[in-house]
Amino acid sequence: MKLHYQYIVLMVCWFTWFWNMSYRFMIPSLLPAIQRALSLSVGAAGLLLGAIEGGSSVSMLLTGFLCSKLGRKRIIILGIIFSFLCALLTSFMRNFLAIFIMFFLLGLGLGTYAPAGVSLLSEIVPRQKSGFYIAIHETAAPVGQTVGPIFVGLAFILGLDWSKCLQAWIVVAVVSLVSIVVLMREPMSPQPHAYVLQRKKMFTLPDTWTLTTFLLVVTATICQRMGFFFFYMLPMYWTGELKVDMTTAAFILGLTRFSGILGQIGAGYLSDAFGRIKVLIVTNFLTSLLMIGSAYLPFGNILFFICLIAQSAFQTAYYPLLFALISDTTSPLERSKMIGIVIGLGGLTGLIAPTIIGLLADEFGFAVAWVYPIVTSFLSCLFLAFLRGLSVTPPPTHTLQTR
Repeated sequence: MKLHYQYIVLMVCWFTWFWNMSYRFMIPSLLPAIQRALSLSVGAAGLLLGAIEGGSSVSMLLTGFLCSKLGRKRIIILGIIFSFLCALLTSFMRNFLAIFIMFFLLGLGLGTYAPAGVSLLSEIVPRQKSGFYIAIHETAAPVGQTVGPIFVGLAFILGLDWSKCLQAWIVVAVVSLVSIVVLMREPMSPQPHAYVLQRKKMFTLPDTWTLTTFLLVVTATICQRMGFFFFYMLPMYWTGELKVDMTTAAFILGLTRFSGILGQIGAGYLSDAFGRIKVLIVTNFLTSLLMIGSAYLPFGNILFFICLIAQSAFQTAYYPLLFALISDTTSPLERSKMIGIVIGLGGLTGLIAPTIIGLLADEFGFAVAWVYPIVTSFLSCLFLAFLRGLSVTPPPTHTLQTR
């Protein structure tokens, strides 16, 4: 395999993940406009966010199994096509139920990328530097989380409504689709050993994982994901309770997410040197502490912005480190399934977490509602700490070919 092909795959995967995450973070910035257009409560608006995350989680759970049958490249392509078709149809919907259904279907399409893309990339790059490469790939997330809301803010300035924003961003999906079709090849994974072929169950844990390891990783991810919805609901808090205009809220959300690039690259580099789990615990704990400042410091205060920017940097480190940990300890045949199952189970909280925050805000105000994501984020640190005593041995390195 030529060395330069690694960078081609990294570039294509990066851009696809960028489009995926930009769409995900456009929705929270558009949500106040959708809420006002449909006269929704905060809880009902949170349910729309839950539809996207719920669909994405279901898709992740299934994608790992489909990759072994259809190939990861095909799965990524089908996911992009399905996503932008759903986004286009959503832009024409004008009632809650129709948008809820289309957001769920949009989530199904968006959820196909992570298990397929990360697994494919991890086979191409050198194993000893996988943490760094995956961290570079994951910088697409904070860039997308920055560009998506900023695009919404600019669109509002130009007088575009929420539906036009969804339509305009489809162009990025088309560019991503063409680049994958033209530039990416499917790696040819090694044939499984005989004992793998003899397994009859749809899913079994990798030989390097114990059941306790699996449950701790999944539970930590569930708690971390529930805490993550703090960011998703911030525009609703700012525009509703604090009366910030929607354009300003979109710009603040986007610009403060850019620090995640430094957090992901730094965490990936440090985890290669000091271990994935240690860095996961530290970054997750700092995220939880900084959430308190972002939630309760006065809006516009300099310390408020410092907390929000630093929180974004540490929070975005979680998934690249988790992807690297799974890639380190699974074979290519198991990797897509494990990423899909762990992230999918963790993301199932998306069905309820934004709605719970919204319902608490409707009833008691956001001062009480923020306790829920903050506490769950701290709980994630606790479950990660139990992982420190466990060891997993990386599977043997395989020689891969591409077709």
